[in-house]
Amino acid sequence: MMHAMLALLGAAACAAADVLPRRAGNLTDAQCGAADPGVCNPAGGCTDLSKCCLGGCSTNYDCCGMPHCCAWAGCGCDGSLCDGKGGHAKRCFSMGNCFDECVCGQPGCFAPAAFFPHLMKYRAHARSEGITHGDDRGEAAGLATWLAARGIVLPH
Repeated sequence: MMHAMLALLGAAACAAADVLPRRAGNLTDAQCGAADPGVCNPAGGCTDLSKCCLGGCSTNYDCCGMPHCCAWAGCGCDGSLCDGKGGHAKRCFSMGNCFDECVCGQPGCFAPAAFFPHLMKYRAHARSEGITHGDDRGEAAGLATWLAARGIVLPH
């Protein structure tokens, strides 16, 4: 079942979300997510979704900026696959990393790509301040608080 999920994710929703070049290799799951996450892909022997880089789509933060957005929502590591262009459906969310889907155009509802640059800045801020999150949703909530504290309004 894991191989079927990897194949589905790699071939469908995230194929266009490459963020690192892939190289063939023969790695064990323990080696994936190390210094060069670009080698951690199914062709390289990686079978653990939390460590594999599926052409950029993964739950591994080393190779995917918004892992929940890519691996579960199918919007790509930067949210660009839900922009309503090039045959992609337009989808919107009220929280970063594609949490809490909502109707585009409604107040507080934004395209996932609108969150991406702010999430990268927030993540650097959180790291420098020693802020940790229990999961992706926790990070999305932290981002919402950080945006509000700075008066940042996302574009619709």
